[in-house]
Amino acid sequence: MIDLILVLRAQGLPRDEAVVQGCTDRLRPILMTVTVTIAALAPIAFFPKRGTDAYQPLATAVVGGLLMGTILTLVDIPIMRTLVDDLQRWFQRKTTRPAPEGE
Repeated sequence: MIDLILVLRAQGLPRDEAVVQGCTDRLRPILMTVTVTIAALAPIAFFPKRGTDAYQPLATAVVGGLLMGTILTLVDIPIMRTLVDDLQRWFQRKTTRPAPEGE
């Protein structure tokens, strides 16, 4: 998602439009991957049968990790990208000094 946002920025899109378009373009693949994985692991995580009950803790951890990772991917990454961009701009403004008027 970050790479797509950077590519869109390099093509000349403003930051906010690039973030929105990048998130929109990556939403479907992310949700498809998470949905299929959770659908495959849900029976083991929540309704283990005899013989698969040893894998219940692992499946529960994977499902929880996928849910948290998805939330962070869809919410936190765009927010952090804009904050990092703002921080870079602020730092460049503070470190770039105008030339003295006498020169």
